[in-house]
Amino acid sequence: MGNSYKIVKRIEKRMRTLGDIEFNYFFLRDSHLELCRGCWLCLSIGDDRCPLKDDRKDIEKQMIDADGVIFVSPVYSLNVTALMKNLLDRFAYTLHRPRFFRQKVMIVCTTGALGLKETIDRLSVIRYAGFNLVHTAGFYTPESNVALKSKNRIDKDINLAARKFFEALQAKQPPSPRLISLIAFRAQQAAFATAHEYNLSECDYTYFKENGWFEKGRQYYTDAKINPVKNMIAVLVGKIVRRNTLKEFQGVPWNS
Repeated sequence: MGNSYKIVKRIEKRMRTLGDIEFNYFFLRDSHLELCRGCWLCLSIGDDRCPLKDDRKDIEKQMIDADGVIFVSPVYSLNVTALMKNLLDRFAYTLHRPRFFRQKVMIVCTTGALGLKETIDRLSVIRYAGFNLVHTAGFYTPESNVALKSKNRIDKDINLAARKFFEALQAKQPPSPRLISLIAFRAQQAAFATAHEYNLSECDYTYFKENGWFEKGRQYYTDAKINPVKNMIAVLVGKIVRRNTLKEFQGVPWNS
C-alpha cells in the first residue's frame, strides 16, 4: 500500500486509543466509477438522470450512512489524483444540492516535496456538499527521505489529526457554520430563486424549496447556531448575488 494509506492507518491506530471506533476503507481504484462526461444532466435535470450506471449511488449511500469520512489523496502534479478528481466531478450535483450535513470530514494529503496546500485546497470543495470539514492534514513522505525532525513532526500531526477527528465525531452539537459556508448558502438561495423567475435552474430550485431553504428567516441549510455578524455578511453577499443574477438575465444595467 502507498504512503497515504499508511498515514491513515496510523491515524486509525491512534484514534482507537481514544475510544471505540469503526473504520471502513473504500478504494476508488477498486470501484466502478466511470469518467464524468460533462453532460450537465445531473446539474440541470437531476442526478437520477446521469447516463452512467455504476457505483456512484452506492458510494453516496456509504457516505450518507457514515458518521465521518476521511478524504485521502497523494499529490499528483500539484493536484489530487485523477481518481479523486473524477469522484469530485461525479458528485458535482451535491455542490448545488448539499446533503451531507451529519457527516464530519477530514482531509489527508501526502507528498514527497510540493503541492500539499494546493491539493488540500482542491479537496476542500467538499464542504459545499454540506460536509462539516473539521480538520485538514498534510504529510511529507516517505519518512525515510526526511530528517528526524520531520519524522517527529509527522508523529505530532498524526496525533493531532486523530484527536481532532475523534473529538468531532463525539461532539453532540454541530459547530456554527463558517462564514464561507453561510455565504455559499445565501448565494445559492439568491441565485436559484432568481433563476427560477426566468424558468431556469428548476432542479436546484425544487430541491431548495422541498427542504424549506427559501422560507422567510431561514439562515442556513440546517438549524445550527449562527453567528449574527457572519449572518449579516452572508445576507449582504446574497443580495449582491441576486442583483448580479438579475443583471445577467435581464441583460440591462441594474438600477438600485
